[in-house]
Amino acid sequence: MLTALWASCSWSVAGAGELTVKEIPGIDARAQDSIDGLDFTIVDGQLHAVWLESVASPAQNESRFQIWHRQLNLSNEHWGIPSSLPQRARGPLRVAAVEGRLQVFVGPHLQHFQLSASNTWESLPDALPSASAIALGIATDGPNAILFYLTRIRSGGNPGVEDSVEVWTATSGRGGIRSRIRLAKFPGGPTQPEPKLLIVHGTYHLFAAINRVAKASNDDLLSEDSRIVYIYSRDKGKTWSSPQVLGVLGIQGHHARPEGSGYVSHLDAVYLNKQFLVLYNASWLYMLASPDAQRWSDPSVLVGARTWVGAARNSSVAIASEGDRGAVFWVDERYQRTDASPLNPLGLHWLADPDWENNDVLTIPLSVLRDRALAKKPNPVRLTRDLSYAERIRALALHGRCYALWTGRGKVGRELDSYGKPPTIFLISMPAK
Repeated sequence: MLTALWASCSWSVAGAGELTVKEIPGIDARAQDSIDGLDFTIVDGQLHAVWLESVASPAQNESRFQIWHRQLNLSNEHWGIPSSLPQRARGPLRVAAVEGRLQVFVGPHLQHFQLSASNTWESLPDALPSASAIALGIATDGPNAILFYLTRIRSGGNPGVEDSVEVWTATSGRGGIRSRIRLAKFPGGPTQPEPKLLIVHGTYHLFAAINRVAKASNDDLLSEDSRIVYIYSRDKGKTWSSPQVLGVLGIQGHHARPEGSGYVSHLDAVYLNKQFLVLYNASWLYMLASPDAQRWSDPSVLVGARTWVGAARNSSVAIASEGDRGAVFWVDERYQRTDASPLNPLGLHWLADPDWENNDVLTIPLSVLRDRALAKKPNPVRLTRDLSYAERIRALALHGRCYALWTGRGKVGRELDSYGKPPTIFLISMPAK
């Protein structure tokens, strides 16, 4: 039954040969529900997907949260039975494979779960029993999961005093969290993208974007910017360098300026062809490059499209890499529909919101960045169908293939055949190039 459903909820990618996007079967969500978190990893030929579902309850005017796990056998494409985990609140969600065991961290206190050899869930102590994480990155190094998380320190509403964000690291093994170290503190607001850790030749390289919102005493917006920050450790996280600010990016009408400044929504990084590359979404997709993580280029536009109604924003950059091969994925609005037109510039009758809420997932192979300078704009492949909607992408590469999962909806629109579709999760597997 599930195999038939799996086959029916799929489509081929136009102009991309044998590529097929499939929908994870059996997600029993309603249109008013949402999927607020997603991550996955691959262990011993099994793809483990974990997601956080927010179930709306109109009668109580609130939502309850449920975290789900489901695994896919990559050799025969058979999905196992879903299992659920207890979940107290919405918050960051990340997974990692530690010594062949799946570990899950979720919620502001980073509830910690581990999948046992008997395929049952074990609860471990919270990673942050007395703090609250607003963003979480994760990487593995041998028998350890390395967590990097941001916590928010409120100013208490004092005029002229900004909220701040602290950057922390913690090490986790099978028995739970073993150590925590505070790395830095910056002025920062409530919404922060996930940090990214690269492990290159035994050195830990941490990249983060710190979004700052400062307000004057009359509560008017005073300033708004993002800082791309780099910190490294040469002794496997025992000691860390002072933070290096790679750039301070200002705001211009909530859109990126042409030179590459803007409010950063997502960030990822890769070590490719002896170069460190940091990619970040600031309305468009930008890139910083360095041969040694010390001397950095100015930001350059990697992907930036314009339509006749203005810049097409993008978000949720995710890199899948294995050695020098892989792919870059992101959410892009270049194909978004609008009711505005040269004869109807205000988009009447949808004056309040003439733009439709559809967007797309696009991809380019890492060979575009590996083999040549960005003298020509990359030509991305569109993975999604018209009028679809994507929110958050996760990606990884393993054994010569790239895997990408994203949350979204099959269709969003204002017509009977596109309105009110439930949230779901999509999957694609493709060769790493």
